[in-house]
Amino acid sequence: MRIAVVLPRNMHFGPAGATSIDLCARDAVLHSRHGGDMRVICEDAPGLYEDMPVTTFSGRSVGHRMRGAARAAAAHDPDLVIVHQHAPSAARLARLLPDRRVVLYLHGMPKRLSGFRRWWRARDYRDLAGMIFVSEAAHDVFGGLYPANGRPRLVVPNGIDPQFWTGIDSSRGDTIVMVGRIEPQKGSLAVAQALAEVLPRHPGWQARFIGPLAGDRAFREAFARTIAACPGITLTGTLPFDRVREECLSARIAVLASHAEGFGRVAVEAFAARLALIATRAGGLGEVIGDCAYALPSPESAPLARAIETLITDSALREDLATRGHARFQAHYTTAAFAAAFDAAVEKMAA
Repeated sequence: MRIAVVLPRNMHFGPAGATSIDLCARDAVLHSRHGGDMRVICEDAPGLYEDMPVTTFSGRSVGHRMRGAARAAAAHDPDLVIVHQHAPSAARLARLLPDRRVVLYLHGMPKRLSGFRRWWRARDYRDLAGMIFVSEAAHDVFGGLYPANGRPRLVVPNGIDPQFWTGIDSSRGDTIVMVGRIEPQKGSLAVAQALAEVLPRHPGWQARFIGPLAGDRAFREAFARTIAACPGITLTGTLPFDRVREECLSARIAVLASHAEGFGRVAVEAFAARLALIATRAGGLGEVIGDCAYALPSPESAPLARAIETLITDSALREDLATRGHARFQAHYTTAAFAAAFDAAVEKMAA
């Protein structure tokens, strides 16, 4: 089966800036039994992956870029076109390629729209051959907003390559990591406030925020003030994925305090790295963590501080969570499990 994989915007399909969406697309090419007949179509940028087929497009306007993506997809002569995350782009490609099956692969939690915007989005979805969601939670929320239309809506959780997440536990330091965009939706300020409260009581422990600082000016300034007041907290900024892996494999605890997550790939990466995870159950995160993480009742600084304090002081609990989390990863979230679910989904979509 020939598949064109389209990454429409705000992504960087390369080792230096890949998002979780880029990594999911890459895993599909690397591990699907259809990977040899897949081509990634993405916006032109420096430093793209060179170990798989990639065609780029560019243009000053959205329309120009989408026409370029449509031409690239058509040149691959695909049985299926998979567009990641951006519904308007998927709908436009479906109209530009009326003889192709175009599928939308949604990675986030669906948002409730109202009035004309909701009608317009529902119209976009009607042009698609089907949809893939990363969690049952995202699938169910979408179903409540947009009733079934007879086209497949399937769930394919992300997977992580076990061979990439190996390390020597004896080299771990007393480090807490937070990986991902630093923004209000991720609960980043509350995490920083909790760390600033707890770390001074535990000399030798440190924390590292790994990712770009986002949010509005007020948020960025509040975050900067909070971490500046605690020498044990470091902001690394965006790192290449290999460096993120190294940071995780050398730490002991990971924190994910999101207000909403379609899936929570960072949680799976924490499990794969044998980290004790502190996380909310927001959106698809509840499915991912099961009973293998320290589950937060809310993404606020007080429960975060209690959780961090507990895992710093209770090494037995920390090791137990790390062990159970790793077992959950191996049972449910490897690239082998992902590839099996992905292949079943695309074969049904193309039938």
